[in-house]
Amino acid sequence: MTGTRKSLDELIKEELERLRQIRDNVGNLRSKAREQDRKLDTRRKIIIGAAIMSYANDDREFRELLRKVARIKIVRPHDQAVVRDFLFGDASEAGAPDRPENPSATFPARPDPS
Repeated sequence: MTGTRKSLDELIKEELERLRQIRDNVGNLRSKAREQDRKLDTRRKIIIGAAIMSYANDDREFRELLRKVARIKIVRPHDQAVVRDFLFGDASEAGAPDRPENPSATFPARPDPS
């Protein structure tokens, strides 16, 4: 009967392997949680940004305040390039910018991914 029992060294080795696997699993779960948090944060920024931009189109004072804040806070040149038309738009403009009657006439259809 003693021949089938595992030695203490073998038991320790097995437990250490289980511990390593558990630590790996915890690390993977933490990584997934961080990824989910980043995606949620990005989604919030998009939704809030869209709401703010919509309100800025309707309210001239708010639009000018938002421009002032953006000029101060958006400092990276490649970020400024993306919002240049907003940052330096005509201060006398009123309401939403002109939009074409048929938006698809301005924007080409997305290519078929297949």
